Amino acid sequence: MPGTIFALADPQAAVRLLYKVFPQSKPTGKDEAAAICDDLKALQARAPKWTLQAGGVSQWGYNSEENYAAYADFLFKWGVPKEKVNAAI
Repeated sequence: MPGTIFALADPQAAVRLLYKVFPQSKPTGKDEAAAICDDLKALQARAPKWTLQAGGVSQWGYNSEENYAAYADFLFKWGVPKEKVNAAI
């Protein structure tokens, strides 16, 4: 959660930190500026789904039963659990 808040507040710093902590994640064959630019585009494409509003919650750390139910249905569809799981439990 703190990483999400940080990435939303300063996406470029988040990409740089990713490269520092996980150097293998930095693309090869391009300079750092181009790599950051490309990865920044990927981060910014995903970031709208990370907001509180997108999660259907009002505070960081809260969970949405609706989202868990949809995820449980997805997993069941692909045979991960052998029987349906109730997200309300």
